Amino acid sequence: MADSRKRRKKPDRWRQSTTSQRDETAWTPCLGQALYYVTGVAVMCWLAAKYSAYLETLHENNLWFSNIEEVKREISFRTEQGFYYAYYKQLVHAAHFTAGVCDLTRDNATEHRTINALQRFNIYQEVALAAVYRLFGLQVAPILFYVRSVFALQGLALSCVFATSWLLSGTWYAGALSVVFHVINRPDTTRVDFAIPLRESFALPFLFLQMALVTHYLRSGIPRWQQRPTLLLVFLASLLFALQWQFAQFVFLLQAAALFLLAYAQLLPHTKVFSLYSVHTMALLSVTALQFFHTMILGSLILSFLPASVLLLKLQGEEVRALSLARRLLVCTAHAVALAAAMFAFNYSVKVVIGQQDDAHIYKFLLGKFGLGNPRDLDSQLYLCNGAFQFLDFGSVRRLTMKWVFPVYVLSEACFVLHLLATVVYKWRLFGVGNRVVDAKSNRDSDADALLSPQGGARFSIKPEMAYHCMQSLLFAAMATLTLRMKYIWTPHLCVMAAVGLTQPDVWTSVLQRLKVTHRSSVFVIRSACAATFIGVLVAVSLPEARRELAIEKEFHDPDTVDLMHWISKETPEGAAFAGSMQLLAGVKLCTGRHLTNHPHFEDKWLRERTRQVYQIYGRRQPADVHKILTEMGASYIILENSICYVPSDDPCGLGHLVDMDNGYYAPSGGAPMTGPKFCDEIRHGNPPYRRYFKPVFNNRTFRVYRVL
Repeated sequence: MADSRKRRKKPDRWRQSTTSQRDETAWTPCLGQALYYVTGVAVMCWLAAKYSAYLETLHENNLWFSNIEEVKREISFRTEQGFYYAYYKQLVHAAHFTAGVCDLTRDNATEHRTINALQRFNIYQEVALAAVYRLFGLQVAPILFYVRSVFALQGLALSCVFATSWLLSGTWYAGALSVVFHVINRPDTTRVDFAIPLRESFALPFLFLQMALVTHYLRSGIPRWQQRPTLLLVFLASLLFALQWQFAQFVFLLQAAALFLLAYAQLLPHTKVFSLYSVHTMALLSVTALQFFHTMILGSLILSFLPASVLLLKLQGEEVRALSLARRLLVCTAHAVALAAAMFAFNYSVKVVIGQQDDAHIYKFLLGKFGLGNPRDLDSQLYLCNGAFQFLDFGSVRRLTMKWVFPVYVLSEACFVLHLLATVVYKWRLFGVGNRVVDAKSNRDSDADALLSPQGGARFSIKPEMAYHCMQSLLFAAMATLTLRMKYIWTPHLCVMAAVGLTQPDVWTSVLQRLKVTHRSSVFVIRSACAATFIGVLVAVSLPEARRELAIEKEFHDPDTVDLMHWISKETPEGAAFAGSMQLLAGVKLCTGRHLTNHPHFEDKWLRERTRQVYQIYGRRQPADVHKILTEMGASYIILENSICYVPSDDPCGLGHLVDMDNGYYAPSGGAPMTGPKFCDEIRHGNPPYRRYFKPVFNNRTFRVYRVL
């Protein structure tokens, strides 16, 4: 009996030992997974910090920024950059911050009339940075704090690129690879190191943050308790993006179009798409309110597209889903035409009601891109002749190809597109004629994976978040091809898609299964090792060039502009108003605080007309005509730039030629100009008709200043 009891106790101890071992074994993968995620986040933060420091070092080496005098630092903010920074400077040096903000709502210097700068311009970021600087009483120079803040935001942007790649691929090695692609292709992925105060430098990090959050939200396995907090974060990121850049509405339009196409093709659940549409709408309306109900957003295409697309998705009935593939394509074409017609009709009606014409130049520019616009129109021609608004150049594609990312992207995107199209065709055939039809309510109210069950082929379908990024990348690529400036939205996303394509788990699993490697851990280790090896090769190849770039040290040098700004500050009254090119007058506002007749923020019909009048100083106009124009707008001085004035008259993008074309002096297809000298050239001779109206007061190798008598 005793031996029997002893034998019974052994299984109990063995069972306890087995349970303990099982508990320890259960903890092992949890600890390993936690360590994996902590390592990934640490790598992401380290790379972001290093990238911010790298950009700041490049900027410092290029200009010797921390050691040159203040006026040189300010002049380095060319064109519209200086215009925006001027508001930050104004708030930092205001006697009281609240009084400075109130002054922005009653600004009488920027256009030599009273305007609300917070309504007209996207300068809330300058208000926020000035508030932080004054609140904490920072000892660093205001301009250095401003610059470092922008570079810190680029670290946020890089973190979002990392996170998006991680979410799409399931491994943070993809995030690290996308960051390496982004950094080694820096001239084509960002221009912040030489264009710091541009609106994109502030806005794009929040766009990439929003896209990372949308990626998480679209995942089919996301718990319901995470959906509302994620939508709230998407709203905040969308709000900050739209508040800081006047062209955010067009990016949102492409995003909404991508979501619509995927929802229409039944690749995304309608409820999630409608929720994101609501976020877009609330963000844009919030920006409208914060900008004192500026009408440009209310008249935007995105706010016309959203209700039209929602209506079409709501009306997408079961009879359409039951059609054959060929007939369904015809119906899709008809729906696309109806959607475009409804959007433009609604947009036109809204603009008529609110009297909004501030964005007319954008549509003129788009028509001019395809040779459909008026070749005499000065507004559109100023954009078409600007290098940043040309078509995507071959040099960008060549550089991206030489750094390997573009070929990888093309191959990856092609595979994703084929997978997407195959999924659409499969689903349309599965639920077409002769097959069961999925209930419309289940499509709209359930997750994407409910539409195709494992028995119905869910394993064949593309993931919702992957489908979104595939479609979004195509639309971003089209936008970048059309306008070079927009490539800085596409190329970071290009890096993401290339990295995800190289680390896509489904591809690695399929390939390794053919090699008889089926264990999940083995597949993961091999995939990660190959990604790490590729990262190492990229770094090794690119590191020598980066070191050479960091070794180059320059110093800002523009003595003629410095002399001009010093002369204006010392020799002209504070209330004097200056007329000249938009680019130069932005610097005049920043460095001297004098009044302006025009400036580079072109999103206002009244200002565009005024700029056209000011630019008569570079056309073939009589001195009496120019004097009348300038006195009517209250100009005290005009600044003529020799680099603009002496451009040959037959240069199709010379400002003088564009002004003469706008005035009807040239035929669009060529021809002899109207007789008469250019005003800016003839005035330097000091002939009596010119001395009667204008007096020379300053002159150097680059600029000539005349006082309006």
